[in-house]
Amino acid sequence: MEVFEREFFIYRILAGYARYSSRDTKLKIYNPSIDVLYESQEIYNEIYREAKCNDCLTQEDIIDMMLSRGIWTDYDNNQLEVILPKHIEYFKVEIYQNFHKKKEVEQIRKYLNTAKTSVASLFSKKHSFDHYSQHGLATFARWQYIAENTTYSYDGHKYDFSCVNITNILDFMNKQQLSESIIRELSRSEPWKSMWVAGKKTKSLFSKSSIELSDDQRRLINWSGTYDSISEHSESPPEEMIDDDDAIDGWIIVKNKEAKKAKEKADIEKRTGAKQDGEQFIVASDKDEAKKIYDMNDPTSRMIIQQRLAVIDKLGVAEDKNFIDVQREINAGTNQIMRGRRG
Repeated sequence: MEVFEREFFIYRILAGYARYSSRDTKLKIYNPSIDVLYESQEIYNEIYREAKCNDCLTQEDIIDMMLSRGIWTDYDNNQLEVILPKHIEYFKVEIYQNFHKKKEVEQIRKYLNTAKTSVASLFSKKHSFDHYSQHGLATFARWQYIAENTTYSYDGHKYDFSCVNITNILDFMNKQQLSESIIRELSRSEPWKSMWVAGKKTKSLFSKSSIELSDDQRRLINWSGTYDSISEHSESPPEEMIDDDDAIDGWIIVKNKEAKKAKEKADIEKRTGAKQDGEQFIVASDKDEAKKIYDMNDPTSRMIIQQRLAVIDKLGVAEDKNFIDVQREINAGTNQIMRGRRG
């Protein structure tokens, strides 16, 4: 994004309104106030209850209808909710771990983008009939109320929609929503970066309380804080990686997993008192804890566990001498003794 483009988005976010133009009509569409949001939620609740009383379809009903007609399948749902999110996480970690291998990263990013596109397509497909549901009808009424009470003429009067259809305004408002990638770039770049630093020193960024911030203002602040935390981390990645959303997401995923594993290990050691070196046998209270204990092992230890389980599965009952890793240690010790004798 060019500097002038970032400046446009930043100043629009700071101004708190978007400019709409259509032929001879120019309007300002403001961010909704707390009062308007509260009143719009009342509208939502009213329409939702009315739709429910009239036996309008629920979102579950719509999904069932789509399943029965083959429009949506259990396979689609599994891809959207389970498989593709795991693929996306995996590819992001791969980009982070291979960041300096440009050709490999380029190929991995193609796989990642394909997965992202598939998620967007499936999400759109799953929710293609939402507007017929109780929730969809209530949501439309809520946003219509917001549009009616945030759209103003340039003379400062609330617009009467005499020349512009409200659906055009709703479509415009939807298109004005900034993507997460744009917000992230704005939060770590100029001109916002200098404003953010100055704002932290003066403790004043917006001339209103946090609960009155717009969604874009809130997201901008949250991502700015996230990038501050990344930069202050003891293992902070290089600047070029921070500027790559996919790579830095991979870094965050890895660091979160490391932190979670360290916490689980500390919790288990605190509960069991197991902190000595060498093999430690810890009795798990359930399957979930057993998995956490297993995950505390490094890859080599996990391989040894699998080898031992294979021996037990084969023999039924096994002694230490039956295990491959023990045999290897015995042979290594014997060889060392023999070398000593030859010396």
